[in-house]
Amino acid sequence: TLLEGAQARRSFSSATLVGLAQRLGSSLQTGLSQEDAEAKLKEHGLNLLQKAEGKTFSQILWEQINALNLLVAVSGTLCLLRGTTICGVTLGKEPDHVNGTIILVINAVCIGVGAYMEWSCSQMITDVGSLSAPHCTVIRGGVEQHIDTAEVVPGDLVVLQTGNVVPADCRVVEAIDLQTGEMALTGEPHEVPKHVVSDDSTSPFPSNMLYATTNVLNGAGKGLVTETG
Repeated sequence: TLLEGAQARRSFSSATLVGLAQRLGSSLQTGLSQEDAEAKLKEHGLNLLQKAEGKTFSQILWEQINALNLLVAVSGTLCLLRGTTICGVTLGKEPDHVNGTIILVINAVCIGVGAYMEWSCSQMITDVGSLSAPHCTVIRGGVEQHIDTAEVVPGDLVVLQTGNVVPADCRVVEAIDLQTGEMALTGEPHEVPKHVVSDDSTSPFPSNMLYATTNVLNGAGKGLVTETG
C-alpha cells in the first residue's frame, strides 16, 4: 500500500549508510560481488515493474457522480420543468430554459473535466513501467559494469549522471549537484535536489532517496539499491 511504501522509504532514509549497506550485504565503495549479485537475482527475481491495472474512462466518469452533482442536476432539471404539472403539483409559473440549461451544462462539464484529469493521471501511473531504461551502470567488485536494468538487485551500487533513468529505488550515497525529475511519481513539476543526508525525513518521498523510472536532470551521483521490481 501507499502507507507501507512511505514507511519503507522513511526506514531506508533514516538508516545510516554503513548500516544500510551491511543490511543489504553490500559495500559503499565496491558494491556487491558478482557472486552475491547472482545469488540475489535468484532470490529477488528480475527488476521488472508490474504494470498497474488502470480504470477505464467510463468507470472513472461514473465515480465522478456524487450527491452534489445529483443535487445540481436536479436543480437544473426543475428549472426546465417549471410551469408543468407533475402528480397534481404545478412547478412554478413558467420554464426557465436559460438558467436550467446553464446549470446542467456546467455540471456536465465539471464531471467531464474531473473524469478526464483523473483518467490522465491514471494512464501516467499505469504506463510508468515503460519509462525504465534498458541498461544502467553499477559497481560490482569495485569495477563499473553496464548491465540490463532488469538484472539490478538490492545492494547494487548504481552510478548515475545527467540523462540517466534511475533503475530502482535507491538511497543516495554520493551527490554532486544531483537533481531528478519526479513529476510522474509525485506531481512535483520542478527539479528535485538530492542529498546524502535528508532534509525532510518526515516526507513520504525523502530527498536522500532516488525512485525507479525518475530521470536524472542534473549532476551526478551514486545510489545504493534498496528495493527492486
